[in-house]
Amino acid sequence: MKEEVWRETKKLWVVAAYALVATVILRFANGILVKLKFRLNGALASTAMAFWVPNIGQLLVMVCLDLWYNTILVLLTGNLKNAEVAIDALSIWAFGFQTSLEGGDNHEVAKAVADLSPLLACSMLLDSVQPVLSGWGVWMGVLIGTFLQTVVPIIITYRTDWEKQVAKARARVNQLYVTEQPRDVDTEPQDV
Repeated sequence: MKEEVWRETKKLWVVAAYALVATVILRFANGILVKLKFRLNGALASTAMAFWVPNIGQLLVMVCLDLWYNTILVLLTGNLKNAEVAIDALSIWAFGFQTSLEGGDNHEVAKAVADLSPLLACSMLLDSVQPVLSGWGVWMGVLIGTFLQTVVPIIITYRTDWEKQVAKARARVNQLYVTEQPRDVDTEPQDV
């Protein structure tokens, strides 16, 4: 149990690192832009920069993983019995029909590509299902978030004692903006 918790906790450190970097960028950029008298526009720009940090980080990680995946495939293919045919077949499989036209008429490559076709079909199927499932999760999250953003304010509005809130607001305004004047005992204080 401890190992599972530790493994899951280690995953959170990546998210925490992104959040820390975004916070540092936000504070640094916000400080500079506010000192340069950009005020609200500077605060908005620094917030936008900070929100893009995790997205750029994820993009860089995905590009690195893709490059590593392709490099490992080529290296492993190079260790096969007929490496030239295997690499030709892999490049046709990875980059499509255009490459096959450049490769010439090699029957061994054509047979290797035909042997790889079921694997390609399974790969394409799984690659198309995963975004749909991820999109479904995002869609459900958006729906639940929208539902909560609608229901919670309705509940708060319903449960608020508005007469009490008006009295508090009136007292604050009167305290800040009404100067003390001599009053008659019989008159009520005037509201602003």
